[in-house]
Amino acid sequence: MSDETNSAADAAAQDQTAQDQTAQEQNKQAAQPPIQIRAQFVRDVSFEAPNGPLPLVGAQQQPAISVNMNIKHRPVPQIGHEVILSLTAESKLGNTTLFLAEVHYAALVTLSEGMNEQAVGAALVIEVPRLIFPYVRRIASDLVIEGGFPPLALNPVDFVAFARNAQVETASKPDDATLQ
Repeated sequence: MSDETNSAADAAAQDQTAQDQTAQEQNKQAAQPPIQIRAQFVRDVSFEAPNGPLPLVGAQQQPAISVNMNIKHRPVPQIGHEVILSLTAESKLGNTTLFLAEVHYAALVTLSEGMNEQAVGAALVIEVPRLIFPYVRRIASDLVIEGGFPPLALNPVDFVAFARNAQVETASKPDDATLQ
């Protein structure tokens, strides 16, 4: 009878150990964030001020500023994906270009395994750009300030709406998204 009791106890202990291991693996997966940023960096940056800030002196009107953004992503072997958020800001006073600032900022990211295709797409065109946008905004504003102009104040971007608009526009350009 003691052998049967020991066998039952051993089996229960093995079951408990297996359950504990499964729970530990699930907790480990749950604790791992769905997006891991491995690196972020300036890919390319450009600032042109053909006339400097001189046209602003004595100007009676406010300059017009246009801002365009673009998101591209591509797979990177052994890492996951590269997401590039590009921002172009151009300021004009009448027909005179005051400045043209371009920032291409990238992030190398790893996405958690088991994400479905829709979640991967949302991570690459919504979440990663949302995470790196503050850096792009700061770099663009610093460029404009260093060029002798007032700061470029960019409002936060609704990347969900951006992605929706880009889906409509991607019929002709499937590899990137652009917001104007």
